[in-house]
Amino acid sequence: FLFYTTLEVDALICIALEADLLSAIITNRSLISLDLSENELKDSGVKHLCEGLRHPDCVLQELGLEDCDLLSCGEDLRSVIITNRSLIKLDLSKNYLEDSVVKSLCEGLMHPDCVLQELGLHDCLVTPSCCEHLYSVIITNRSLIVLDLSMNDLDAGVKRLCEGLRHPGCVLQNLWWYWGVVGAVEMQNVVLGLQGQWGHRRWYWGLRGSRGAEGGIRGCGAVGHRG
Repeated sequence: FLFYTTLEVDALICIALEADLLSAIITNRSLISLDLSENELKDSGVKHLCEGLRHPDCVLQELGLEDCDLLSCGEDLRSVIITNRSLIKLDLSKNYLEDSVVKSLCEGLMHPDCVLQELGLHDCLVTPSCCEHLYSVIITNRSLIVLDLSMNDLDAGVKRLCEGLRHPGCVLQNLWWYWGVVGAVEMQNVVLGLQGQWGHRRWYWGLRGSRGAEGGIRGCGAVGHRG
């Protein structure tokens, strides 16, 4: 029997172990963190993986799928976000996702059964047209507290996200975004406008390339729980 709580799978063996991974996700009651980053799973591999994630016996809490050559797996991920009652952290960073995938993710996040708390979309080619869906998530989702949108050129769409941050239904505690000048002033105005009304949230923003090797940022705002 395996009693791993965290498992990182090397790219060279991931495909060969695909069936075993599916079995482990369903049957292993101690495995809570699985990192498959930098494996060429592609959409077909994730589709197979999601079968296990949807199983009622799955207890996985964290899943890393960074740089897995994903493109159009939105419906499979959407179903997992809705049905899986244990998964609280999902990292999809560095996958060049189609807008339709982001839309599907948002539909899952807006579902009342969603329990996901952290979503990583760093450098996923998220476009300004996705911001309306993200806005809806920000104002309706009651579990998501961390959202990483860094290195996505959201352009004027940032303003729509800021409207969501001002909404009384927003429970987001950490928002990462940095890319260009557009929206930076708007983000700063949000922080200044809510300072004093909120207590523990941190929203990070900055200009393109401003985040250093040690995670430094160009600007940040500490605003949070309404007292």
